Amino acid sequence: MPSTADLNAVGQTCEALFIRAWSLHKNNQNVEAERLAHMLVLEPRASKLHQAGCHLILACGTNNYVFHAEKALRLYQDLYHGTTPTPEQAESKQELVEQAERILERARNDEQEIEDEYKQRLTTLKQQPSYDKKIASEATHYDQEYTGAMEAWAAYADEMAVKGKKPAPAAG
Repeated sequence: MPSTADLNAVGQTCEALFIRAWSLHKNNQNVEAERLAHMLVLEPRASKLHQAGCHLILACGTNNYVFHAEKALRLYQDLYHGTTPTPEQAESKQELVEQAERILERARNDEQEIEDEYKQRLTTLKQQPSYDKKIASEATHYDQEYTGAMEAWAAYADEMAVKGKKPAPAAG
């Protein structure tokens, strides 16, 4: 990787945001760190190194952490593809791959623990005598709520059609 000074303006901006995201992450300011990380992974001009590092930040979050850990690992494994890295680059790449593998393992373990906890909760819930009635009641409530919302949207669409206007799309 070139030094920050050797990067163009886009690269320097990505580098500055990347450093800021990691600084925030290390200081447990995770909401802001994840916001910056999301912004960088969506930036097509960000380097694989920046994107991989941002996916690692997101892998430590609460949403899609296995996906982000897998993505970080793939990006790190693909560093220097088609080129011959220097010994220092190869060593750095190996360290990053190993770090991503550890985070991926932790993410998968966390995901499995959550799945196991929900299975246990469901088993306990199903053993309660009121389970079937409660589920039926909740399903009816949500069905009525959804039907009411769709009826309201249809009335709005009809009103707009009468006025000759195109209605806004229904919220899904």
